[in-house]
Amino acid sequence: MLNTKVNTPWALMSLMFCKDKLFVTPEILTPTGLIEEIKAMDAKVAEDKILHPDIYHDGGWRIFPIRSANDGNVASRDGDFSWMDGFENYPELSRFLYSIANDFQRVRLMTLMPGFSVKWHYDFEEGFDSDVVRMHLVVSSNQRAYVQICHKKACFREGSFFVGDFGFPHMVINSGDSDRTHLVIDVKKSQIKDRDLANQFDAISKSNRTALKFTRASYKPYNLMYDLKRLLNVVDAKLKTHGYLGTLRLILRRLGSSNR
Repeated sequence: MLNTKVNTPWALMSLMFCKDKLFVTPEILTPTGLIEEIKAMDAKVAEDKILHPDIYHDGGWRIFPIRSANDGNVASRDGDFSWMDGFENYPELSRFLYSIANDFQRVRLMTLMPGFSVKWHYDFEEGFDSDVVRMHLVVSSNQRAYVQICHKKACFREGSFFVGDFGFPHMVINSGDSDRTHLVIDVKKSQIKDRDLANQFDAISKSNRTALKFTRASYKPYNLMYDLKRLLNVVDAKLKTHGYLGTLRLILRRLGSSNR
């Protein structure tokens, strides 16, 4: 279910300038037993989920990498990718994924716990204007869990499949009393088997180019807060490792090298 909600400057910009969709809901068949199989996986790996490594959430956003970069960094978007150990034990999931695309980047289970939220942010690498798009299969949810991309707010039921233009500012809230778990699939547009679907993303991107420019510009002052928080986290980590004098030396050394 899609609703219009204008609660930020960037939502107003997208309402004014968007000429096309922010959500695409392809007619993808979910095989019988697929959701049950993923739920079984989710239960099995529940203790192995890790806190999302970025800072734009309030602590209840957890992930499990089904497919990730070989460098061991769950945040890596580049390089070679491999499936988790035991992936062959989930045949319904494998058939479903390879019915969509020939190859994949990251594939993850992403859970937002009850009472938590993912703050406003946008992804340079996974918008309709990028080489990679981000697909979602809803594994579990509730009526009070929703995603909002700029001025469009959406609540998807279990089993729903959608693609969002996450190059626009977006956020997620789970105000319900149960987990919101999605299978999140990053795939290059060139690898999508349905070429009409892949071409649709490019067409939407062209229509919404002005909207993307204005929404990101209006979001930038808000994003400064995250930049400052990241800087403070780095300084705090250096202080714990090197102490005050050691951190000061590192800063002075960095400033000196940047002025050469």
